[in-house]
Amino acid sequence: MLSALFIVTILAFAMAHTSRRQLLYLYRRYRSKGYNRISARILLLVRRFSPAFVSQDAFGVASLGRFQVLLFTTCIIGVYAYAYAMTSDLPIMSNSVLALLGISLAGSSLARFTEAPILTTANRIWLMSTGAIERSPRLPHWYDFLAGEGEVDVTRVQALAFSIFSAIALVITGASDLAHFSIPEQVNYLLGLSQTIYVAGKAVPKESVKRLNGEIQTTRNAETALLSEASRENPAARTTFYSAKVALSATLADVFGERFNARGFTAYEPGSRLHTEGGRG
Repeated sequence: MLSALFIVTILAFAMAHTSRRQLLYLYRRYRSKGYNRISARILLLVRRFSPAFVSQDAFGVASLGRFQVLLFTTCIIGVYAYAYAMTSDLPIMSNSVLALLGISLAGSSLARFTEAPILTTANRIWLMSTGAIERSPRLPHWYDFLAGEGEVDVTRVQALAFSIFSAIALVITGASDLAHFSIPEQVNYLLGLSQTIYVAGKAVPKESVKRLNGEIQTTRNAETALLSEASRENPAARTTFYSAKVALSATLADVFGERFNARGFTAYEPGSRLHTEGGRG
């Protein structure tokens, strides 16, 4: 347990170093809720060791693939250290142990290479300039392991469930005989299959993502048409833009949740984003 805790502690402090903006935002939020400095710092320390926080990606989303690698790595290190302490010999790891770590590493690596972006670059720039999305740093949550892009992903549920079952079996059974620890072949197949489906799901844009990009593009086109000289005083063009904006608001709320700034997006007028560029806003 001390060995596993040591690894998690190193990861937690390394992640805290790269996530200073998140921690500063959290500290200010805790202070605004009435916590004193000591209580706020204790809460920050606890948050650092959260599996979701340690497993987050560069965008503040808790990554299931990284969590699986963290889970199996800490379990294997803990069991390996225990076996060494009991026998004073470096234990031999079974093929099942290597397979668990290999499957999780392969799934995490492939997911990073094949992950499809939620928004196109042009749509993301337009959306951020409208004030529709809060600019405060996103915080990772445990439900990121099971949901993404505004919907619960059953493939993630399957991958997470079999990973937890395998880790529990490794800790309970592998500690006594790491060299002969074995997972049923069917479980390995299911774990590998769930990882394959999870990676494939990362590579293929979901319907909600396609709909979001389509609605943003429709709203942008309506804005461009409304701002043109020929349509500037055209009531139909104005109606088209505001209808598209209302439809987009509902989709943004579904996908981004609490990060969607409904008030700011409602107040957005065609072309007003231009006044915020170059520090003029």
